[in-house]
Amino acid sequence: MFIALPSFLGLVMCFFWNDIIATVACIKGERWKHHTGELDLVFPS
Repeated sequence: MFIALPSFLGLVMCFFWNDIIATVACIKGERWKHHTGELDLVFPS
């Protein structure tokens, strides 16, 4: 959950905002998802 929370926030910002900060957060979320593997259940590709 400690990793899922910031990743979730990053993806939410990516969906709702179209600015540089949101894009960076979205990319971080994607990288965390691939590194952990657990978040694939929460955010299926």
